[in-house]
Amino acid sequence: MRLGRYQATFEYCHQSLAISLRAGVKPEYARAYRILGEVHAAEPHRDWEKAEGHLTESLKAFEEAVWELFAGEVHLSRARVALLRNDGTARQWAETAREIFAKCCARPRLRDAEELLAATP
Repeated sequence: MRLGRYQATFEYCHQSLAISLRAGVKPEYARAYRILGEVHAAEPHRDWEKAEGHLTESLKAFEEAVWELFAGEVHLSRARVALLRNDGTARQWAETAREIFAKCCARPRLRDAEELLAATP
């Protein structure tokens, strides 16, 4: 997705989502929902309602699976989407992500959150 291959990302995520939902593997379908949320926030597939719905499902699944680090990634994705939407909540999402990453000692992700915070008004 970061390379601009939104259609391929979209298709692979839907495949991954279908497989992981059938298998009942929460972390995997939570990841697919997270990425789909970001895809729907990107220009070629922009649909704010779908982006929000996918990110909500992702966060719920990660929290149920007690995968806090990945829940932090969802908060960071929500911050990116909020920044694109210019809805004023990006800082809140990024700060939550930063707190989770600091608690989990996830330095590269912590750096990502801090960079996003630095870019957020």
